[in-house]
Amino acid sequence: MALEVNPKKHEALWCLGNAYTSQGFLYAEATKAQEHFDQAAECFQKALAEDPTSEVYKKALEMTAKAPALHMELQRQLSQQSALQQLSTSSEAPASSAPGKAAEGGSDFYYDLAGWGILGLITVGWIFMSRSQTK
Repeated sequence: MALEVNPKKHEALWCLGNAYTSQGFLYAEATKAQEHFDQAAECFQKALAEDPTSEVYKKALEMTAKAPALHMELQRQLSQQSALQQLSTSSEAPASSAPGKAAEGGSDFYYDLAGWGILGLITVGWIFMSRSQTK
């Protein structure tokens, strides 16, 4: 909207360039992301043409040039993380159906029960001790 009113408004061009860069990182496909990075670079170049002294616009243009490599690294790490998650969930699934695992779940109940029992005994003992000291 701001660019419709004044197409040379460099602040609006900078914001639009940031939006294109951010949107590019949302796509897993490199060609689709590159389209957005190219649009961002065009916006930053126009903003820099309007205000050539702006260090912010120069830095934004530099970062957009590095965006495809960052995107590729991000996608690589996401795929590794996804593979690790799939591996860990597939290794946990058989273990949860093992009979030993069910016994461990049952032992948690007994530990909880023992903990509440001990707490109850401590509370009763505390009450008796406080009553015996008041007599």
